[in-house]
Amino acid sequence: MYRVQPTSSLKEIETLDPNYRDYAIRQIIRFLLTARVPSDPVDRNAEISVETNFETLLQVHELTTRLDTDWMIYATAEDIADIVHSARNKQTITVPQKEDLGRRFAKTAKTKLPMTRHITHNGFRIATLAQAFRMRQAKPQEWAELIEDAETLENVADRVYVLQIVALCLPKVMSPQRIKMLDTVREQIATILETPRGAMFIQLFGPSARVAAERDTFIKFVKGIGSGS
Repeated sequence: MYRVQPTSSLKEIETLDPNYRDYAIRQIIRFLLTARVPSDPVDRNAEISVETNFETLLQVHELTTRLDTDWMIYATAEDIADIVHSARNKQTITVPQKEDLGRRFAKTAKTKLPMTRHITHNGFRIATLAQAFRMRQAKPQEWAELIEDAETLENVADRVYVLQIVALCLPKVMSPQRIKMLDTVREQIATILETPRGAMFIQLFGPSARVAAERDTFIKFVKGIGSGS
């Protein structure tokens, strides 16, 4: 319905309860990015690897600005970062277009996050900015400031979760910094998992299917499978 009548579809969606509204918008985003309807089977662990165009990604960003669910904003930014750097889009998405998308998502993160009705700390804001920086190949100084912000998160579980995301978004030129950060994360997680709150920490890795898939990857990393490269 959205593809044929986008304006009327969005008007109808805006009348829904906020949670249902955001879920519907997120499903439209996934459809635009994957060309799959929600009922199609999909491997949640697989990265999105489709050929797209700048106009579609701008449309996705506009839909993202309508979301009021923090993890959905983050997950969409992650999807876009994966897509613009995929082999299939090297020729279709230009460097200036990546810069444009990165700045748009950074603005959205700064404007909308954190959500007062969800997690009130800056975790998802920092994580979304990391994906925006990844889109546009941010400068080392920008990354350094973002890392500093992540390190100030008060809750240990939140801090290591966000630091892991930031570390994995760093460009290759900052590989030594990435390895150092992941080593620190590994040490802190080992400490957390030894406490009664360990199970609660594991649950952090998944209010969505996309983030749940990251949970499994991260647990493998904690067990020593991740190489930090």
